[in-house]
Amino acid sequence: MKIKIPGEMTVLEMRQCIIEQLFVLTDDLNIKHVRGINLYATPTDGKGNEVKCIDGSGKEISIMESEGIYQSSTDIYKL
Repeated sequence: MKIKIPGEMTVLEMRQCIIEQLFVLTDDLNIKHVRGINLYATPTDGKGNEVKCIDGSGKEISIMESEGIYQSSTDIYKL
């Protein structure tokens, strides 16, 4: 399944759009589980021009990887 969110917006606005689409999956479409997600974002300067994502050391970042949700010790050890 592909979820498309068109248009340029702030990161906070995009975050809200993504959250709203996840609510649609669970509430309207009754989806309880998903296996993964590929999220493609095009950083811009607010005027539609693409910009590069640069970290603190000046290195260009093209891929960010998540290790998944944070699990507390209680979750890990089933306490």
